[in-house]
Parts: sequence; C-alpha cells; structure tokens
Amino acid sequence: MEKRLWEYRIQSPTEASTTFYTNLHGITQLMVFDQNTLINHTITESEQAPEAPEKSICLDAELPFTLIPDAFKETGIPGWEGAIRRFPVEGAVLCYGSHAENSYHAAVPVYLLAQEASKQGDVVYCYCQQDRCIIFVFRGGQCELANSYPVQGESEIMYFCLAAAKKSGADLKQLQVKLLGNDTKTLVQALERFGVHAAAVQLELPYPAGEYPPYPAESFLLCQLHICVLQEAN
Repeated sequence: MEKRLWEYRIQSPTEASTTFYTNLHGITQLMVFDQNTLINHTITESEQAPEAPEKSICLDAELPFTLIPDAFKETGIPGWEGAIRRFPVEGAVLCYGSHAENSYHAAVPVYLLAQEASKQGDVVYCYCQQDRCIIFVFRGGQCELANSYPVQGESEIMYFCLAAAKKSGADLKQLQVKLLGNDTKTLVQALERFGVHAAAVQLELPYPAGEYPPYPAESFLLCQLHICVLQEAN
C-alpha cells in the first residue's frame, strides 16, 4: 500500500513541463518543473516501486559508475553487461550503468557539486545513503578519486571518507569533508573528533522558509539534476 509522505502542488503540468523521478529503498520522489519553477513534488513510500512516468528523467544511485579519462571514454564498466550512459565532465567522462533511456546516475550531480566545492580548497565530497556512499576527492581542482562503497553505519562512511583522502595523498588537516545526506550531524561530529574539518552540505530547496520535505538529500539531488539537464541542453 502506498503512503504519501509529502505533497506540494501549485499548478498542473503542461506539455512543456519536465518530470524527474527517483526511487531509493522504497521511497519514491516525483518533481515536476515548468521552466525553472518547481510546480509539483510528491514523496511516497511503498513496498513496490511505482513505474516512472513516461518521458520522465530518472535518477539512480544503485547501479555502478566509474570516472574515465577522455582518451578512454569508450571503455565499459567491468562486470556490467547492461546499457551504459556517459556524461562528459572536465577532462573525463562519468560512465554509468542504466536501466532507462533517459536516466542519470546520482554521481553526476554529486560530481558537479564536489567540483564546485573544490573551488574553496581540497575536498572529500560524500553522498551518504542508507547502505552505500558515493565519494569524490578533489585536489587542486582536479578529481583524484571517484568511487562508491557499500556501508553499514556511520563508522564505515567515516572510514571510507578518510581512506579515500589518504589514497589520493591529501593532507587530512588541509581538506574539507562535505557530507550530503538526510542526517549527518553525528557523522560530522565524529569526523571533527578526529581533527578533520567536516560540514553538512546545505540543502537548498525551492520552498518557503520553514517548509522542509522528508528525505531532503534526494530532493536536493533532483533539483541539482534539473540544473544539470538544463545546462546540458544549452
């Protein structure tokens, strides 16, 4: 049985509207934009994921991805035999598995967010999910590491953040750890006890002050994906 957790609606969709869809761990989000304006946003919970609306743009975070230099952009993903999509980034290509024609991996908006954050210095940028984390390490404005790790609890997220920084040769005292997630307060505190500069990513959403949907990290990523799609179209 479907349970509605959030609904925001200011007008009905039109022919020109664009729908974004994601389902993670039984939580489905639909966002509808008319140009740059969010006109519809629903969040539901159900045991079986509803089908994505026709022509919607899908966000996935569970399939494999890899960052490949431009010179090897036609390389596939080891062990993955399904369809592959590619998103060009600076000097490289984000290559990811796909089940839908019009789909993007969460690594796409997370990469672009990490790249923007790296303008302020070296950064470990981590999207924390229930059972997985996606990590990008930027040093000197260049992406040094991109990977996804299965996790069980905050201690493993912290381990992979620090291990990723060490593997890329970063000085832990000189970098920032940015955590994107629905509840990262205790994880930020744990990293700070290790002497690491850590902070939760500010989740900017197109809502009036005081209104905040459940699962805001995924809502934020859908908004960021909308920006990516607009930029890609131009």
